[in-house]
Amino acid sequence: MKINILFDHEKMYYFWAFTMCYCLRKIGIESDFFSLKKETDSQKVIYPDADYYIILNHIYFGFKKNISENVKYIGWITGPVDFSSQNPVIQNRTGYNREKTEWCEYILTTNLLEKEELEKKGIKVHGAFGFAYDEILNPYIYSGKYFRNIDALFCGSNTDRRRDVIYYLKNKINNFVHKENYWNENYYELLSHAKISLNIYEFDNNEVKNNFAIFRILSSMLQKCLVISEPMRNSSPFVNGKHLILCDVKDMPSMVQYYLNNPQKRQKITNNAFDFLVNEYRMDNFLLEFIQAHIDSSAKIICSNPEIPVIQWL
Repeated sequence: MKINILFDHEKMYYFWAFTMCYCLRKIGIESDFFSLKKETDSQKVIYPDADYYIILNHIYFGFKKNISENVKYIGWITGPVDFSSQNPVIQNRTGYNREKTEWCEYILTTNLLEKEELEKKGIKVHGAFGFAYDEILNPYIYSGKYFRNIDALFCGSNTDRRRDVIYYLKNKINNFVHKENYWNENYYELLSHAKISLNIYEFDNNEVKNNFAIFRILSSMLQKCLVISEPMRNSSPFVNGKHLILCDVKDMPSMVQYYLNNPQKRQKITNNAFDFLVNEYRMDNFLLEFIQAHIDSSAKIICSNPEIPVIQWL
């Protein structure tokens, strides 16, 4: 059995693909992970044979690759899926439908809310699991060695809405830092300097409140930053007040100040979130459940320290 992974060249997706590949190897499944170079013509690439290809991120949906006809596809949708939005940018990024996914044997998502939204569109989802946590990522996990000298941090691109929100927050929060285009290995180091990490939506809150910014939120939790996020319809499996704080933008400054003034309460929430990710919300657990249910019922973890995978560029 061989399952390969094909992913977008963006750095943030590398961590998902890398850890999924590593966890498949823990289950005893032969696996490698690949990405296309930016200048590569995807239609002319010869892809290595495998029994399954996990296609990660929307860039690969909607057209087949030059892979053996016997290969089965597993689509893993990692982006927001707000089908109700009238914003053309969101529609372009989230336009998954049956036509674009029907050639996939299975569809996976990063959280239960995305699963719900996709199934409303008639797309059967076979698993909803999110973050690429595993021991192999320990260099990126909270080490405690950095002094937390940033009170509140937001990492994310600018949109008109975000510019207005950031301007408001900078005038209300004394030690507030915004970093744009910071999705690289330095992102985790930056988070380790922050006490609080904010989650701010790109567009009008009424349009995107259903989206779960999984990467920003869970990366922050792994660095033991308190996550304060705009409300979402369903934050499952995380509980407001236990793993993160949900509030409107207008209340963020007072909420930030409250948890700065109460470090023990802040630490309790960050410890709850970190422990949940490390002990329960694990990639190897989710992958094993999916493999057992759909591919090999006898599968089990057979190796705790498999060979570390190395990205291959096509």
